[in-house]
Amino acid sequence: MDFIKQISKFFWGISLSLIAIPTLAQTVDWAVTATPFKIAGENSVNNVKVDWEMRPDAECYKVYRDGTLIGETCGDTYDDYGLAVPSSHSYYVEAVKDGRVLYTSASQNAQTFVPTGTAAKYDNLDGRYVAQGEQAPVGFKIGGSYYDYQIRHIEKAVGDTTQWGWQVTERISDTGFGDTWSAPRELAFYPGVKFEGCGFNYNPRTGKVVLSAHYEDGKGYAAAKIYLAQITPQGGIEV
Repeated sequence: MDFIKQISKFFWGISLSLIAIPTLAQTVDWAVTATPFKIAGENSVNNVKVDWEMRPDAECYKVYRDGTLIGETCGDTYDDYGLAVPSSHSYYVEAVKDGRVLYTSASQNAQTFVPTGTAAKYDNLDGRYVAQGEQAPVGFKIGGSYYDYQIRHIEKAVGDTTQWGWQVTERISDTGFGDTWSAPRELAFYPGVKFEGCGFNYNPRTGKVVLSAHYEDGKGYAAAKIYLAQITPQGGIEV
């Protein structure tokens, strides 16, 4: 009994303090949407658009597919191209500041597939759905042919390894419709860099297509370069 009293006095005489240990990421009600989409002229719905609400205290966002980092952006959307069909994928996003993860979103699943029947068509150039039965060719009309240009973030075999990078391609069609498009022809491949805000425009004065984008040498936003290139239809690309 005397031993117990001595132990009690020992602990009562100690001043205790609590230390708060911050967590790496906060738990909040924050979600992403992962929407499969099909590019005009292609048969498969094998691309996914990931969207989220921006956090006011975040500098950038890291996008993950099936637990693997696939890209970074300062915006609120990311497009994931050229997925296998059929396949199912899970996406989530991390909000980051000064290299530290502030928030981690809930995950969202998306499935790729080959559509059957008639689907609604949305024109992301003028922000409207194309009316049922309304037909419009895809691409730029140059001479007697239509040309379609795309830039995608893909994983490509390079030698004995594979690398993630941005691939610029060209397709040609006599009509601009359906299955008349040629197989994509690679014009350039840029590994280990980052492109955002990409756009293609045809310059009738020069007869060439201009590609413009925000360019970074790697992760982060230190360079803040503008990428400009011109493409000669059925020819090469000049930076």
